[in-house]
Amino acid sequence: MDTIRLLIIEDNTLLREG
Repeated sequence: MDTIRLLIIEDNTLLREG
């Protein structure tokens, strides 16, 4: 698994929630 991908997904979820 690519850690970069996981980080991007997390950022997207945070932006959506925010």
